[in-house]
Amino acid sequence: MNASRACTALVLSGGGARGAYQAGVMMGLRQLGLFQENRQPFDVFVGTSAGSLNCSLLAAYTHQPLLGLTEMEQVWSQLHASQVFRTGIWSMLANGLGWMRDLSLGGLLGNVSPRFLLDTAPFRRLLGRLPWGRLSQNLREGHYRALGVLATNYTTSSGVFFLQDEGRTEPWHKVRYRVERAEIGMEHVMASSAIPVIFPAVPIGSCYYGDGSLRNTAPLGPAIQLGARKIVAVGVREAGDSTPSPPPGTAPKLADVVGLLLDAVLLDAIEVDVQHCLRLNKLAAAQPENFHPVDVLWLRPSRNLAHLAQRTERRMPPLVRYLMRGLGDHQASAELASYLIFEGEYCRSLMAAGLEDVLDRREEVLEFFAR
Repeated sequence: MNASRACTALVLSGGGARGAYQAGVMMGLRQLGLFQENRQPFDVFVGTSAGSLNCSLLAAYTHQPLLGLTEMEQVWSQLHASQVFRTGIWSMLANGLGWMRDLSLGGLLGNVSPRFLLDTAPFRRLLGRLPWGRLSQNLREGHYRALGVLATNYTTSSGVFFLQDEGRTEPWHKVRYRVERAEIGMEHVMASSAIPVIFPAVPIGSCYYGDGSLRNTAPLGPAIQLGARKIVAVGVREAGDSTPSPPPGTAPKLADVVGLLLDAVLLDAIEVDVQHCLRLNKLAAAQPENFHPVDVLWLRPSRNLAHLAQRTERRMPPLVRYLMRGLGDHQASAELASYLIFEGEYCRSLMAAGLEDVLDRREEVLEFFAR
């Protein structure tokens, strides 16, 4: 951590398998020389959903940044769905039959156990690769300032920001949102990554938690509260509205509706908050005695990631692919599949897209870090 530079935060949004794009962005920053053997550009890491995995990994390797990027590259490029959720036909059929039973007989049976579409038990083993103990050690040694992971508390219907910062910052609270100090580990990342309905809620203490995007209306806020004056925010949705729409007069397919819900839950908030921050910066420039601006670098895909998903959808487990097709046509299901294709071929294409987007904006990126 460089005390002479302005506090710089990395904010990573959610998006399931689209988190591989964020890894590609980090590869691009490495190629521009911003990650070196004993130096990396971030003081604060704030991650939600898939972004919580990437932020935790980067923070755990702040003492060896290049090794950390190599590990990140290997995790995403060699990923298989079986490392994230159970892909065996019997496991998936059991979950599906459980849903059917609860929906059809729930009123007769009374209390029924909570259901989810996919069992993420294998994800725990994947997370076991991370050197979680290094998070505290790297903080004590001054390699970074804070790590935060956002999750949603289903028990209280509130957002929770799990914070590890060696007590440097006074916790803050808002309506339906609180800060909880924690030694961040795999349970917090699993909770933050638990996409509603698709992945199971995760117990931490006496409460159950799910995807942090559900209550995360201001993704840049925690980074600012933690002292960031510069923020690199990485989204995983392309500029503009390229999501396919049904023709006028045509009822939307279930895949259209689910894809829209995932977009709204996982992706919309960071775009809105970046625009809000940029508007506030204009006010700060007009009244510098009362406000200070927060310098924001907003990085996101220049292409439709669902189109990349269409090329590799065949790599999904057969039963998942079959169910996706049942939700809608190929184009509609590709939008949904782009969150769930946890396969190396697709993830490598996302990483390549992230790398290319950073290099295409080389001058802008280097100028931001030089300020």
